[in-house]
Amino acid sequence: MEADHVMKGLAGSVASISMWGSNLFNGTRPAPEERNNILYGSFVAPEVPRGREDLFYDLKTRAETDMGTFKDLMKKGHREEGKQWFEDHKSTIKAYGFVEAMGHKLTEINGEIRRVQDLPESKMSAEAKRERINFFKNKKEDILEKTIQFRLKAEQ
Repeated sequence: MEADHVMKGLAGSVASISMWGSNLFNGTRPAPEERNNILYGSFVAPEVPRGREDLFYDLKTRAETDMGTFKDLMKKGHREEGKQWFEDHKSTIKAYGFVEAMGHKLTEINGEIRRVQDLPESKMSAEAKRERINFFKNKKEDILEKTIQFRLKAEQ
């Protein structure tokens, strides 16, 4: 990755186009998405949106922090402070169970995506890889559908 940054810094757009072109000939990569095209990709929307996943990880961070603080207060014997903390952060603490369960599912799906990406061309074509990866990305979006509801409750 650092080499990519150095090349782009030294040779600019020519290096970016050359690296993008060389990726097309690498047999282990999934078929490229239109949005990855160096020339016009920034104008193309992704096939599978990622917004819910970003919202999920933000909620997960907040819920883990609030639950961790609550557990720490209770473990150290600060019961009154712990009860007050729980009341003040009840909605994010309640979201903790959701983010833990979904976090495990997302880890499994992300592992499958990486596994599919690493398959050799002899096992799965680039187009089949892209289809399978998009299937898993859509599955992630389905799993994360409730994230917005939990976030809204956590904001109250």
